Amino acid sequence: MKKLGAVLLLTFALQAKSETFNFRLSPVALLVGATLVNLDVAVTDSITVGPQLTYWNFNLKSTSGASSYDYKIKSSSYGVRMNWFSNHVYNDGLYVGPSLTFYDVSVEDSTSKISGSANGYSINCLVGYGWFWSSFNQMLGAGLSSSNNSK
Repeated sequence: MKKLGAVLLLTFALQAKSETFNFRLSPVALLVGATLVNLDVAVTDSITVGPQLTYWNFNLKSTSGASSYDYKIKSSSYGVRMNWFSNHVYNDGLYVGPSLTFYDVSVEDSTSKISGSANGYSINCLVGYGWFWSSFNQMLGAGLSSSNNSK
């Protein structure tokens, strides 16, 4: 089943402005309990390519009324992302970031002992602006995502 959605992403870097690589950690993901990391490796003066990884493990619980539940949800993904920078890599300016991501999600309700899982892939593209300093950077972008998953 294909799904199309909008994505808003704000990322900050722990290590920035190396001539050949950039490591990013998303604080927005951290706010919801997930870890999203990217490593960019410069392959030309305007293009980077690298892996991206996500891990999310959380619980949802409700004990009110007849519909009580205790969900344990785990999600992980891995993929590759390319960035094209309009003003050379790791310099302030416009960027376009297409990516391909494979993911696995599992849900278990410990109250009813019912569980399920899904896996699939998504093709994404972000367009945004990046600001780069000597030890910190920020990239803000929005884009589209199309995914295909199993039941």
